[in-house]
Amino acid sequence: FFMAEPNEVISVEYDNVDIDCKAGDFITVFDGWVMKGEKFPSSQDHLLPLYERYVGYCDSGSVRRSVRSSQNVAMVFFRIHNAGSSFTLTFRKHINPFPCNVISQSPEGSYTMVIPQQHRNCSFSIIYPVEIDISEFTLGHFNNFPKRSMPACAESGDFVQLLGGNGIDTSKLLPITDL
Repeated sequence: FFMAEPNEVISVEYDNVDIDCKAGDFITVFDGWVMKGEKFPSSQDHLLPLYERYVGYCDSGSVRRSVRSSQNVAMVFFRIHNAGSSFTLTFRKHINPFPCNVISQSPEGSYTMVIPQQHRNCSFSIIYPVEIDISEFTLGHFNNFPKRSMPACAESGDFVQLLGGNGIDTSKLLPITDL
């Protein structure tokens, strides 16, 4: 599991790879995290289809020596059968000026998410038990939007939804309130 700051993305480079793909060895980078069968970001929050989020060394070989995540988390799956086989990966962090789909590294702090002119679902996930206080809120064309729940505002276009649960897949979490 790799994690960067909320305003960064991750690149993983295949360096010295000495594995036997024909014997079933593999190295695969996943654009996001997979935990207990759940994926972050969920398929509805990620721009790429699920099959494009898995990039295997044995499938791409020397054609694709580097994989860049779409958010601040990525992970590597690998299996090596023979003693003496090995690989080296280089992990780098790059600034992402408009982060979308973030897992927080800390159970406290403040964070601003700006997603200009993008028509997509984004999420900011906190994987610790927390109390949330929204101190400032601007969405779409509305400034100083009142902090209160409005019935069916999720159907009005842009909205922020607070979800809760015990997983990382936002599509499986329960709505707490809409703003």
